[in-house]
Amino acid sequence: MLTSRHLDELQGIWKALIPNVENISFYHSWEWIYGAAFYLYSDSLQLGYFIVWEGDEAVAMFPLELKERLVLGVVRDTEINNLNHTHMPRNDWLCSSAHDPSEVLSVLLASLDSYTPSPWCRIRIHSALEESPLATAASHMSGYRTQSSSGQANYYFDCVDTSIKDVLPSRQRKNLRHRRRQADALGAVTFEYLQASENNEHEEALNAFFKLEASGWKGSAGEKSAISLSPSLSGFYRNLGKANHPRYTCQINLMKINGNPVAGQFCILADGVANIIKIGFDEGFKNCSPGSLLLSHFLERSVEDKNIRRVSLVTAPPWADRWHPKKMESRSIRIFNNSLPGSMRLLKGNATKAIDRVVKHDLVPLFSLIKKNI
Repeated sequence: MLTSRHLDELQGIWKALIPNVENISFYHSWEWIYGAAFYLYSDSLQLGYFIVWEGDEAVAMFPLELKERLVLGVVRDTEINNLNHTHMPRNDWLCSSAHDPSEVLSVLLASLDSYTPSPWCRIRIHSALEESPLATAASHMSGYRTQSSSGQANYYFDCVDTSIKDVLPSRQRKNLRHRRRQADALGAVTFEYLQASENNEHEEALNAFFKLEASGWKGSAGEKSAISLSPSLSGFYRNLGKANHPRYTCQINLMKINGNPVAGQFCILADGVANIIKIGFDEGFKNCSPGSLLLSHFLERSVEDKNIRRVSLVTAPPWADRWHPKKMESRSIRIFNNSLPGSMRLLKGNATKAIDRVVKHDLVPLFSLIKKNI
């Protein structure tokens, strides 16, 4: 288990490594790394951060979870995963841009061969964006067998050398103008964008966001999945809300009517990309779509802001389809070693994929045809 002493040591390594990494994202921030270990994986005895060194210089940092299990109920092995949690839709490694990612990954795999208490058979990498060094490295491994499948995509909007007319389709702009008139009829509409450096104002905005995020079906009257209802999630997001680094910062975006927050976004700005991590709105105002109005205003603001080149929705929520965003694919990758457990896992995975293909392409259409003719 990672203790506070281990996390202090890890932070020192992170501080030395982060300047050597190009195009960092929110999941590279120290607040994300610390929050995952301290809040989301606090009860895991198998979570570790593996460091690849070149002499005294750290060149990569991998968050990994080791799980002991039986292959087909017979052979004991260790399965290794990158972090996979409902509130961690993206995760990656930190790898120095001066080093070949494939070579660095090979070093990690070779060291894991001798590190784990029982031989590992499979490493599972969840939803790595295709443009990331980790996805590229894992897709070009030599000496290990791999499987790959589509992961959760990422919707985004380009904001460089463009205008809001180029970003949003005309039908959506027309709908937004109608919603704005409805909002204006309710009172004075204002928008606020508060970064972590703004201290007390940011803290007030953060509290307002959590209240909005808990509104309606996510709060006490619904599925009770609101962040504020879970001590671990509340701790994770409040810690992330402190992010205030030269390369990234937390920003809370709010829409208000008559001074009262009606929609909010929990956003991390990192190396020119605005990542909208979470959204919330007051369902009492849903007829004027405050969440959509806030997103539209933020996109307009980002198009004019030369420091923002992209607004990312992080995942691909169904409601965003009508906005016609661009899409970046992600991959879920499995790496198998050449041991007996690894071969058994690979065989099982191939069989499962073959069965899925038969069901999807043959049986489902056949059953649909039969049902139609009954």
